Amino acid sequence: MPPKFLLVCLCFIAFLVFRNNAVAATDHPRSLLRGIAIIKYYYYVEETVGGDRCKINYQNLTTSLQFAANQSAKLKLITEHEHANRSDELYSQARSLPSNNSDKKQAAGKAADDYNFMPTLIIHVSPLELSSGCAGVIDAALSAHVDATRMIPTRTLMLFPTIEIWSKSISFVAPQQTFSEYAISLGAQMIKQLVSDWAASQE
Repeated sequence: MPPKFLLVCLCFIAFLVFRNNAVAATDHPRSLLRGIAIIKYYYYVEETVGGDRCKINYQNLTTSLQFAANQSAKLKLITEHEHANRSDELYSQARSLPSNNSDKKQAAGKAADDYNFMPTLIIHVSPLELSSGCAGVIDAALSAHVDATRMIPTRTLMLFPTIEIWSKSISFVAPQQTFSEYAISLGAQMIKQLVSDWAASQE
């Protein structure tokens, strides 16, 4: 590794030490993952700050994340597209039931709501071009919908609130030639870490 790039790496890592510690301190307990059976996920990549040489191959990222998600045998992870299609089907089935069978119609509506409001994993990639290489931050956060509640201290009613129940963050540096590949592998690692934490919470 060239000395100049090594110096940049060290400076960047030192700059992010406090940030990483802060993120680690706010990671949520794994117990909140207990009982979850299915999660939808999506991801987005910010435009590269500082230039246009440190880009992420979006197609390769899509393939890698989907492969990692499919490796989970017990916890099911689905894409936004899969989630939207199935939600439409469930709500359509609920609406098609006769009104004179209120119990069955209510149960079908609840099943559709439970599916539609499943926990959501968001993976966010922020690339940065440096003078002698690339850097980036990958944040992953799993949020869950909760019942309507009131905000303290205003008592304002919140009808569809969400809470973050799991989060991880990775800051990294890499040469331009391998930056995209390395970032993609870290994104897949986020999914694997979530699955691992989920498995531990079921014990």
